Amino acid sequence: MSSTPKAPSSYTLAANKAMAEAMKKFDCAANQDVARGLITPLPNGGLIEDGGPVSVLDLPAFNFLDDEGSSATVNPSLLEQSRLMRVNGLFKVTERLYQVRGIGSSITIIEGDTGIIIVDTGMSMGAALMAKKLYFEHRGEREVKAMIITHTHGDHNGGMGAFVSPEDAQSGKIKIYGPENYAVEAVSEAIFAGTPMRRRAGYMFGQFLPISATGNAGIGIGIYNARGKRQPFLPTAFITHTGQVERIDGLDFEFQLAKDVEAPVELNFLVRQLKAITTSENCEHLMHNTYTLRGAKIRNPLVWSKMLQEVMDMWGDKAEVLFNSHSWPVWGRENLLKHLAIGRDGYRYINDQTLHLASLGYTPDEIGDIIRFPASLDSRWPMRGHYGTLSHNAKGTFNYYLGYFDGNPSTLNPLPPAQSAPRYLECMGGADAVYAKGKEAFDQGEYRWAAELLNKIVFARPDDKQAKDLLADTYEQMGYQAEAGPWRNIYLTGAMELRNGVNKRPIPPEGFESGLDIGLLADYLSIRLDSYKAGELAYTFNITLTGKNDGDQKAALYLSNGVVSHSIGRHAAKADAALQIPLQMLGKVIFGGMELSEALQNGASISGNKAAFEEMLSYRVNFEPWYNIVTP
Repeated sequence: MSSTPKAPSSYTLAANKAMAEAMKKFDCAANQDVARGLITPLPNGGLIEDGGPVSVLDLPAFNFLDDEGSSATVNPSLLEQSRLMRVNGLFKVTERLYQVRGIGSSITIIEGDTGIIIVDTGMSMGAALMAKKLYFEHRGEREVKAMIITHTHGDHNGGMGAFVSPEDAQSGKIKIYGPENYAVEAVSEAIFAGTPMRRRAGYMFGQFLPISATGNAGIGIGIYNARGKRQPFLPTAFITHTGQVERIDGLDFEFQLAKDVEAPVELNFLVRQLKAITTSENCEHLMHNTYTLRGAKIRNPLVWSKMLQEVMDMWGDKAEVLFNSHSWPVWGRENLLKHLAIGRDGYRYINDQTLHLASLGYTPDEIGDIIRFPASLDSRWPMRGHYGTLSHNAKGTFNYYLGYFDGNPSTLNPLPPAQSAPRYLECMGGADAVYAKGKEAFDQGEYRWAAELLNKIVFARPDDKQAKDLLADTYEQMGYQAEAGPWRNIYLTGAMELRNGVNKRPIPPEGFESGLDIGLLADYLSIRLDSYKAGELAYTFNITLTGKNDGDQKAALYLSNGVVSHSIGRHAAKADAALQIPLQMLGKVIFGGMELSEALQNGASISGNKAAFEEMLSYRVNFEPWYNIVTP
């Protein structure tokens, strides 16, 4: 199939021209500060390699953003956001506080009395090592005294190994601060739901699209996430409550523990001596996701709004600068309070108006279609839908409160698409008739309706090249018009896979596998089981951890009814087998990197019914995120 992008239609050109006109009324005053404090741009124009032929960061590829003609195939609002996010380098935010931006999430370096404190570390080791080198070149080499990881998302922890050795991280010699329940929430996304989330992230972030005016033109919250080798660690020091103060290398950090916001647990803080606050990823120069399209726990926009009010109440009279995780800072007390108020009101509006419309009887799809900001919010750049959108955030909020069911009995237990699509075609006069209607809708610029019709053909007849090609063309025009980077990438990736099929690639590990405790390992083992096939098994296993840092921890695993439950700190009175094994080795066995027989040859031992334990492991399923999305 041809992968050649198509030209923008007259309807797309008109839609993007209308957006360019509307932008004249946007309040973009804060955007003028995007380059404030720049010391030096990233080396090599933002080209970073990670020891191989594939770049982990390639900002020069985005030079097409400077071409005014790009607005034909890139929504002009998204185009401007990507231009802003392309501004990169080492920045001085205020005295003793520096950031490296333009690599995805920012790396913040705070100068203490004797060394430096690192706040978040980006997605990859390659980007973090570059940031470290750039800072040292301009500020001199300094010892890392501590690290703060504001939340659990992978683009904030992948470069930790660039600043802290595994030994110093695991021993606690260099404290790594994080929010309580960090490990549970990080593993729930990266490991438990990691396979479908990685598949969907490939769509959302346009990871497989060419960087071009007809491909990946930025992700809204940034221009690019530097990828490559990752080395995350789990925190060793925890923030457990709002108001907690930690003195770190001579500076006083006052924390706010934010729950159920941009991440399930997230840290905002004030550095008292620097009069600087961070709201992490909770108040950027864009509308964030209260529901993220890669899939994650739905966020609570009401709690999010109240959290920002609490920031204003706690620190509004103490701060002179606000810095964050992805976009540029806000300077001046009046400006930062205004910025926080926009976020407070925007997320509260999403919450309140969704429930208002639901209370009038509207369904999620209807709410997503009709919800609008008032002009006072719609014109504010920090509430434009470059990343989150009002439409999908409102649907997510409906789901948060009321679940996926819209109340209509016909949607309670519908047929799956592959079963219903052939029947739709039969009722509508056959595939040729539906294709003709889809083509008519496409030719009239009614792309949402064209997509709905053509998708029925593709799910009924997945080898129908004519329908797949036209559906790809349809998604492409929808992508060209999308203001949100994720929407654009999802549409264009769908078009690419309709034309070329699924591009299966190697799957890099998340990096947490060797750091999970025995309870999380047992939870993941239960997820991996083919539970229906293992449903008749009933075994109990006692585990004793024997590694030098494991402290002879005990646990009991109970396999019954197709699931694995566990008790920590005790053994069962009767067990089918008893396994003595170091924690890291157990992790390799459960994840599949080591067979039990190999573990037994390298220090592990088992007594009792060894075959029972091997039988349980035999029911593990290997997950690969290359299932079909746009075809059945």
